[in-house]
Amino acid sequence: QGLLDLDETATFVGNIGGSTSIRLIEIVANKIITFSGNVSATTTTIANNAGGGITLNGTTAQTWTGTINGTDGTDGDILITNTNASGVTFAGVIGTSQSVDAISIGSSASSTAVFNAAVTGAGAITVGVGTGGGIATFKAATTAGSIVLGDGVANAGVNTLTFDGTTAGFTVTGAISGAAADSDVNTINIIGGNTITFATAMTANVDAINITSATLSNAGGGDIIAPTITLSGTSAALQLAAAGNVTGDVQGAGTLNVDADAIVVGNIGSSTALTAI
Repeated sequence: QGLLDLDETATFVGNIGGSTSIRLIEIVANKIITFSGNVSATTTTIANNAGGGITLNGTTAQTWTGTINGTDGTDGDILITNTNASGVTFAGVIGTSQSVDAISIGSSASSTAVFNAAVTGAGAITVGVGTGGGIATFKAATTAGSIVLGDGVANAGVNTLTFDGTTAGFTVTGAISGAAADSDVNTINIIGGNTITFATAMTANVDAINITSATLSNAGGGDIIAPTITLSGTSAALQLAAAGNVTGDVQGAGTLNVDADAIVVGNIGSSTALTAI
């Protein structure tokens, strides 16, 4: 194990680490470090949020193993521009001791990111930067100042945000929305057989929410907003566990559970009848 100290702009085409992880990668002095291969480092720290960070731009599937932290508050950007269909898989926690400034997914081609461990601190997460759109899957607790689909630039990308509770249910903290002044198609998928809890009210510009063999709960408080909210699969449910509005049509083979004061602004079972309310 060793130390990789980066204080100038650099590009790494091959893999870093491997059978033995690097102990620490330190990125300092506002530099952008580009990685095209796999990275295995016990800890990576990114200093200063004034333009510094990492870019993952591979054309084959990439894996990042180890935690990634800022160093002082919210520091550093993580930009995923990988063009392979499997994209980049993050195996470690992001923001475990200090938040990163931003996580951005997308470029002129569609980019994909999978977060197998928690994202415990990010100033902002953007899914769909550039014209190609973005795909992001989160499999553990996710906390960010905001979670936005699209970048606000008028284009016709397709952005997909999936919360996968296959291992266990978890909570998502941070307002989810689609970017204003954007013509992208923005979709949220809830899957995995357990409960995904939105702890923060959604805002506008998400086009559809699909709940498949899982439960979406607003137990953290607030509104759930999309023109169509479709339930399907085994035991799919939309659970209103805290006061808030549901703005959109709720349909499909699933259950609407109302356990708190709520207003549904939309049709119930407009195209497919619900199993139960």
